[in-house]
Amino acid sequence: MNDLSDFESQTQELIRYSVGFADGPVHVPFGKILYVHQGEVAKNIKMNKFQYVGCDGATHCLIIIAVQGDMICFVTHLAFDEDEDYGEEDDTDFVQHVINGIVCDLLMETRDVESVVPVQIYMSGFFDGDKRCILSLVADISKIGFQVKITLLNVLEANRDECVITEKTKETVIVKPKVYGIAFVTSLQDVRPVFFEEREPFLPYRILLSMFNTNYVETVYDGNQCDKFIVENKMREIPSASYLLEQTDTEILCNSTSPQAEPDRFCTDIRSAAKFQITASPETLECRAFEFVCLENGNWVTETAVADIFEKPSSCRIF
Repeated sequence: MNDLSDFESQTQELIRYSVGFADGPVHVPFGKILYVHQGEVAKNIKMNKFQYVGCDGATHCLIIIAVQGDMICFVTHLAFDEDEDYGEEDDTDFVQHVINGIVCDLLMETRDVESVVPVQIYMSGFFDGDKRCILSLVADISKIGFQVKITLLNVLEANRDECVITEKTKETVIVKPKVYGIAFVTSLQDVRPVFFEEREPFLPYRILLSMFNTNYVETVYDGNQCDKFIVENKMREIPSASYLLEQTDTEILCNSTSPQAEPDRFCTDIRSAAKFQITASPETLECRAFEFVCLENGNWVTETAVADIFEKPSSCRIF
């Protein structure tokens, strides 16, 4: 759809904008948390299993939470490298096409086809509320032929006085979000801005996967298949990240697609991933996948003996 103006006029009632997201996040303590990292998707999530289900890193990537009735259809954090050559004349349109396809496929797979309840979709991350991208996605969703309602989460709406103007063009405005974490709070039946104090299980390795397996979405949880959080073992496919330990914060931020907008703990996360890789050898990680189960108290546990491979922070409760 090249001209979206007609479609926009027809979908005003479908789309509403969130309020209160500029006020800052609520700290999420240890509990029944399902945290989805960049490049991951969790599907078919029963609300009675978790208290908070969501993501962080809401810079200029796309975070989507889809809910229908008492089921969270899916939660995903999509990030595509804008510098990568996709072999298309217009890479931006191509990436948009890929994102739309992923979202539509997930909706087709996870929605309850017999339910008359619309799917509520919460979206965050389009650069500065890119209306064309949003409308393009809504247009493709509408072609599937089922009811949706969309809430746009305005995490990027910082005060214009706080915006950073890049030196290259003097025109591009990089907005640093006031909110990085987004979660569906099952007790409230709504989405709230949050700060995840814990983001387990197995976060350092998942960071490595997102760094070196770009433009790919990994299913880490599917409530219809099992109640396990599954991280595939791809250590042999990941190049060495040890060089990151020698880099400054500025150099590490260059690994991001939106370096001016990253949260304060971005560099710490990257270094923890690099330290993990140095300590853990492919021979040590022999199993094909790491399977974690969330206990009633919120602990993520596994029978795989990986606890001693890397130096866990004292607050880590995954084992």
